[in-house]
Amino acid sequence: MRILASNQDYLLSEDGPEVIRCWENSTVKNLDELEEAILSEGLEVVVLQFQFAFFRLRPLGKLLEKLHARGIKTIIFFHATKDVNKPGLKVSLSQIAQSLELADRLLVHSAADLHRLQILGLSHNAQLFPQGVHEVANPDVAHLRSRLGFRGRPIVGTYGFLLPHKGIIELIEAFPLIQAEHPRATLLLVNALHPKAPVKNLLRRCLSFTRINKRRSHPVRQSVWVSPRIVQSPSLLSTFSKM
Repeated sequence: MRILASNQDYLLSEDGPEVIRCWENSTVKNLDELEEAILSEGLEVVVLQFQFAFFRLRPLGKLLEKLHARGIKTIIFFHATKDVNKPGLKVSLSQIAQSLELADRLLVHSAADLHRLQILGLSHNAQLFPQGVHEVANPDVAHLRSRLGFRGRPIVGTYGFLLPHKGIIELIEAFPLIQAEHPRATLLLVNALHPKAPVKNLLRRCLSFTRINKRRSHPVRQSVWVSPRIVQSPSLLSTFSKM
């Protein structure tokens, strides 16, 4: 196995011998270096992680066509499928729909993403691949709830990076509506700060909003548990999923 990584990645640790740095995040007009690495390593199956910020679409489409012609299987995990329409940037997967038809599997994590691919005529190779968590045997849920101060409380939770489009602010704003019916409800926010995204102001807004709500009719300050880092323990994540 080889990991064909971006030259621009934020490094959390030193690369191992399996890592080959061979492409740039949407800053170059071709993926020749990536293609060369795939061929020189003699890879038979290539798994691609896709976001619009990773690759320009035309070079990605050409790469899929070349790999298909050589009999190399391709599997793509999509972390975004919705068209991007911003000032200076307008891109759509429809621009490479014919190339995507050649991929062996197009995997998405939501029904909405699957529907977008189906509209592009990609029903034959598009498939829903739900996100999951590690399983552990008999997690001590009661102990964890007690340790965190959640015993006997209904919990609403969210996990992942703290980014504007994730709707964390909106979730905090809506939480008093839940507390109106379930006064002991707790909001569990396990949301890390992305190393490349300027989100410290967003974190301050989240924290300040809970302070403001302390003076409102449905106080949430004592019912919001915020962790501005990603919890990576598989057993803890599995236990969270059962809380």
